[in-house]
Amino acid sequence: MNSSSKTLPKVPRLKFLMSIPKLLKNPIEVFSGFFDKNGDTFILDQSDMDVVFTQNAELAEQVFQKNGRNYSKPDKQKKLLSEYLGKGLLTSDGEYWLKQRRLIQPGFKKQNLAHFTRLMQDKIDEFDERLNNLASSNEVFDITHDFMAITFNIIASCISSTKIETEALSRIEFIEVEIMEHIAKTGRLPFLKSWYKLNGEDKRIAELSKEGDQIIYDLIDERKAGKEAHNDILNMLLNIRYEETNEGFSRKQLLDEMKILITAGHETTANALSWTLYLLAQHPEVEARLLEEIATVCGNDKPSLEQLPELEYTKMVLQEGMRLYPPAWITDRVALEDDETEGIKISKGSTVAPFIYGIHRNPKYWDNPEQFIPTRFSKANCKNRTKFSYLPFGGGPRLCIGNNFAMMEMQLILVHFIRHYKWKLVADQKIAYQPLITLRPRYGIKMQIEKREALLISNDNSFPKANQSVKPQTDSKCPFH
Repeated sequence: MNSSSKTLPKVPRLKFLMSIPKLLKNPIEVFSGFFDKNGDTFILDQSDMDVVFTQNAELAEQVFQKNGRNYSKPDKQKKLLSEYLGKGLLTSDGEYWLKQRRLIQPGFKKQNLAHFTRLMQDKIDEFDERLNNLASSNEVFDITHDFMAITFNIIASCISSTKIETEALSRIEFIEVEIMEHIAKTGRLPFLKSWYKLNGEDKRIAELSKEGDQIIYDLIDERKAGKEAHNDILNMLLNIRYEETNEGFSRKQLLDEMKILITAGHETTANALSWTLYLLAQHPEVEARLLEEIATVCGNDKPSLEQLPELEYTKMVLQEGMRLYPPAWITDRVALEDDETEGIKISKGSTVAPFIYGIHRNPKYWDNPEQFIPTRFSKANCKNRTKFSYLPFGGGPRLCIGNNFAMMEMQLILVHFIRHYKWKLVADQKIAYQPLITLRPRYGIKMQIEKREALLISNDNSFPKANQSVKPQTDSKCPFH
């Protein structure tokens, strides 16, 4: 270790073990407490290895990009994810991952996403019947549940434009949620694995996984047997060929990649939209500016793919929502060799865990980090932002392959929902996050809606300008502001 290397503070193993009950309930609160006491980077002393937790954007950049080849996903994590999700882009690593990424990437470039706009708009329109009923009855409902439904229907239709039976869709959605919860619990506290074997939980999840695989296999087999042309993700995957052999993906590879796309393209988007609507319901001045932009750009028409870049403030609102409530709140990598950056020494075999939630709220990178200020994502403000201080889709070569797809989907949904409905947050409800693999609302987010007869456009120029602070209006029971 050279003289400039820092000695990182260490959280003792006993203190970590004593925090397990709280860790099970809310790991973000536990880790945030450790950061408050130890600074932006500390070591957590665990029995089999040291884990370097960090909310330092510079260290995250080293791990994800500058020396990314030196860092791999932990073997235990890959094994656990692969057990249920197969060997797709999310779970694979090394040369196999790179080859698969290069083959699949072109299908998600912006110029290839145009035909998905219609599919998304159709599914959004279909959802109006439920929203109109909710508006007419003034019923209280959990927006998280509804966003899960609409984003699942969208990703399912984009993956396969062939009509899938409603029962099969519901089973896939149910199975995915059950598997994700199981992975989160066993991944965070691996000693529970033995208990899950004894009480039959492992067997139940394995059977659900097998059932979900068969539904997707049936879809693949039906498509291969048919002669009709389709313009969807499954068709794109079926047409991929390895350059050296001219062979396509095997049946198992198709299954694995489809499972990853369903998982990554569903829950993360639903959570991001739920938190964004939660924030908007507390900030009428932001909603007013959003409505003005929608009216100016789109008029009375649905936004086209070409108009989405013009909906700049809409995108800022979504980006700020994902800053405060990042869909993926933490990740980790294992150092393959010794490394050092910013005076921080990383030993071979150590795990580095970038705490994305903490990076996104670190006052070192963000002014008024707890406040909801969409204009911090204006083009001018983004020019001065520290690299890797904003990681809603990860970073470096493993940046989420579907980030453009997700932003397009969220913009279309948000524009439609805000333009046609007024959203009111139900008072005196308990709002808390549930950090599993993604950052969910633990108890849901309960709202009421009413039809918006016309866009309300303000001409008083009272909207917040770039760098202007906006004081949040929050429910007194909300623990996040």
